[in-house]
Amino acid sequence: MINKTIQQIEDTIRKMDHVDPRKKEEVRRLLGTLKTEIEALSKTHQERAEQIETHLGALSSKDLTDSVRGFEASHPQLVGAINDLCNLLAGIGI
Repeated sequence: MINKTIQQIEDTIRKMDHVDPRKKEEVRRLLGTLKTEIEALSKTHQERAEQIETHLGALSSKDLTDSVRGFEASHPQLVGAINDLCNLLAGIGI
């Protein structure tokens, strides 16, 4: 599921001509980090990883933040990647 969601976001970004190419590259980098972190999380907390993937599909930064709040201390890279991605996407109008 995460691969499909990431591909959809990448496709959307690729089609947005008004977005700075550096921002597009930053989105791709953050998506890669996010994918790695969610795959690692799914090995120990499958249900939580699925919730995050669902919220990511909806691109709702509030829901994403709520879903991972309990993991912030134990999974700081995951929380950081999600926050960075949501902020960047919001900043470019997605």
